[in-house]
Amino acid sequence: MIPDGDLPPPVKGIKDVVEAERVRCFRLDKPIGKQNYRIPYGQYGMFVKSTVPVVVQFGRADVRQPNLAYYCTMAYLVK
Repeated sequence: MIPDGDLPPPVKGIKDVVEAERVRCFRLDKPIGKQNYRIPYGQYGMFVKSTVPVVVQFGRADVRQPNLAYYCTMAYLVK
């Protein structure tokens, strides 16, 4: 999801596969999913859907400045 304005509408259906008991890191400044979709610069949100229970954790590294600030959220079990 992206904010209202001059940006294109949200893109849905970006798919990727993560094998059981594995970790998959998505760099959102690089193309993601099997469609190699590149998220436009700016604010965005994300929904994660799965056919099985998963744990989702989101973190961000601010690469716009040399100190490389990082923050993350608490992991959340999605049922």
